[in-house]
Amino acid sequence: MLDGASKSRINAKDEKGQTALYIAVERDLTKAAIELLNAGVQTTVADNTNDHPLHIACYSGNLQLAKELLANNADIEAKGEYGETPLGLACRRGHADVVELLLNHDASTQVFNCSQRTPLFAAALHGHVGAVKHILEKDLSSLDKVESTNTWTALHVAIYKGHEEIVSMLLKAGSRLDMRAKDGSTPLMTAIQNQHEGIVKMLLVRRSENEDLQLETPSDNKATPLGTACVRGFAAGARLLIDAGADCTARILDRPVPIFALACGYRHREIALDMITRSKARIDGNCQANNGRNALNMATARGHTKIVELLLDHREAIGLSQDTISRALFQAIDAGCESVVKLMLGPKGRVSVNYKTYWDRTPLHNACNPLGCITSDSNIWGPDDLNEEERSNPEFQPRRHEAILSLLLERGADVDAISEHQGTVLHSATASGNVATIDLILKRMRHVDALLKNHNGQTVLFIAFEPGRENAMRALLSSARLETADFGSDQRQRDALSWAAVSPVRHDIAKLIMVKMHKSMEKPRPVESDVWSAIEWATFMKLPQVLWVLIASSPRSKETTEMLERAMILAARSQSQSDLPTQQDARPDHETASVDEKVGNGRANDARDTNAGEDDDQQALMDMLQDPPTGLLYTGTADEPKLKEGLKEILAICSKALSVKARHF
Repeated sequence: MLDGASKSRINAKDEKGQTALYIAVERDLTKAAIELLNAGVQTTVADNTNDHPLHIACYSGNLQLAKELLANNADIEAKGEYGETPLGLACRRGHADVVELLLNHDASTQVFNCSQRTPLFAAALHGHVGAVKHILEKDLSSLDKVESTNTWTALHVAIYKGHEEIVSMLLKAGSRLDMRAKDGSTPLMTAIQNQHEGIVKMLLVRRSENEDLQLETPSDNKATPLGTACVRGFAAGARLLIDAGADCTARILDRPVPIFALACGYRHREIALDMITRSKARIDGNCQANNGRNALNMATARGHTKIVELLLDHREAIGLSQDTISRALFQAIDAGCESVVKLMLGPKGRVSVNYKTYWDRTPLHNACNPLGCITSDSNIWGPDDLNEEERSNPEFQPRRHEAILSLLLERGADVDAISEHQGTVLHSATASGNVATIDLILKRMRHVDALLKNHNGQTVLFIAFEPGRENAMRALLSSARLETADFGSDQRQRDALSWAAVSPVRHDIAKLIMVKMHKSMEKPRPVESDVWSAIEWATFMKLPQVLWVLIASSPRSKETTEMLERAMILAARSQSQSDLPTQQDARPDHETASVDEKVGNGRANDARDTNAGEDDDQQALMDMLQDPPTGLLYTGTADEPKLKEGLKEILAICSKALSVKARHF
């Protein structure tokens, strides 16, 4: 029993703002709480978080204390810490008997917590069937109220959580199917997104003859329920939607993309097959997205072998044209999936190995310079449907570009094919920078085709003279099939020789260029020239500017010294030959004069100017070889050259000087 002193302090609070009644209820001290109530304690005193004793009783499910508190004028609509009423707390915790008690005392179902969640929403969220049942029996006014986070209704959240019994109850109570969440999702879309097959079945049963099931209502990303099922691989849900009449021919998303193409692109074979065989409308396999891609394009580009096979098996049913199939071969080649390429070239695909696009581009053009590969085992794709033998077979793996190139050549691909835009197959191979590909094509090409230009007037060497294609240039210049160093223009040739000469690691390229240049002059080539270095070739060709840069970029080594000595011998031999009197030099003056009169004074003067220029070049060569600028630009070795500090500007000047047209160049 409470004495007089205790009664005077019966409503006192501790540091948390809790009264004796609050503590008794919190600790389930029922007898103590009843004694306090009988002593006249206040039931509406809140603690520091704004919770009342009734909140605590309802949260813990203490039915007896809840009754006692209500009998003593507790505030049934008081809002606690998060704006929840006692009814909201009881619903959240699933205490159905307490919920029933509160409803019998006319607790409001229209109250909202801080997230605008009603008691019904709280019960549906946490799967408390009994609490939902009592609210629906008492009041349906909160059935379609939305909370503030996702703007979900109770039906949305029950579907999201997969609470089938509650979904059934809400549907029978009349929950609307057209309510849309913040992302535009209807209840049906939410069921598809979360792959709840049983709930999808419920939502597809019409409650009235003309009820709109929202089959085609898109979310904010413009995806329909069927489109979402295709992307997520929800095969069971997709089949239910198809059987319910969902449009399998629709184009969705921002692009937009045919739904059927999505199923194929995301490698969901079962869904694609259901669309073909169960759709009420005929699937058009040629239907394209805004980017020009159709179902077959998407499957081949991603290396989805079994999807491609499915489409080819049903080519008649979906109206797949031979042109569509043939063009898709190019995506298969880019993807590097050999198994898909074989399908396309085989009896199912029936694609010609020399099929040409509008610009005469052939599969071999693509194989020589593929665009790249999308990894076919990406986590976003569906199952590959391969058996164990297929999965271990390299043909079914990505990045099989070399094998595909060999396959096309084995099947008779025309290496002499010319594309209107890309030129020869060798142009494509050169653009790839792949030496193995270049060698493979060069061995099979005619000499004349190796020298052709594309529609921009570019030769293969012009294309090779780009960053990252150094080895491609080596391969081309080393081939006997390429008879000249044709870079498309004299200026481009000078630029290439300049680029090669300024770095010791590219001196071999400089030599190859000069060898081809000499060959184009149709002059006899000295037998010993096969073993000449770039320095010796520049001396022989009388190119003092090139020679200076070659020497300046060579390391100070025994090998360089030997090259210079051999070059000096070449220069001396050339000078001695030029000093010998020519047939014209040996004639008497009066004979020479008569010759001049016959050919004209102009030609004689030109000849003297040319000879003078050659003499100048010859003297420059001799001077340079006698006092060589070895190592002026680089230190280190020929394999690991290091540009000397402060010489970048000099190197730039040298490059510019080399690009200026010189005699015999």
